[in-house]
Amino acid sequence: MTLAERLRRCFALLGAGRRAVLVLHVDEAELEAKRAAVATLVNVQRDPEGGPFACPCCASLTLPTRGQYELCPVCFREDEGQDDHDADLVRPGPNGSLSLTQARANYAALGACDRASLHRVRSPTPQERPTR
Repeated sequence: MTLAERLRRCFALLGAGRRAVLVLHVDEAELEAKRAAVATLVNVQRDPEGGPFACPCCASLTLPTRGQYELCPVCFREDEGQDDHDADLVRPGPNGSLSLTQARANYAALGACDRASLHRVRSPTPQERPTR
């Protein structure tokens, strides 16, 4: 029986207008395993002094936040939160049919995330140069 089914059954037994206290048991080992799994997805890099975040496409330190649809002025990729763990996926959204992996390859070859953005990009400043 799922948790939702158990809850429905408990509420049905209680009846209308009655109150209950719900106590959930959390298995510490299971919780730690889930934390470790999530930690593998976290690979956002930030300047050591707490400055801007690194763009996931060009690695320049240009983003004030991550995953908030900021445009990187160096490669012109819009940061929708995609990172190494799902770089090969083409996500629906602001970057069209372009995966992060393809955008990185385009940046390495062209200097922009795609050919259409070439006239919008600029070189990184010395402070924005990648640290990785």
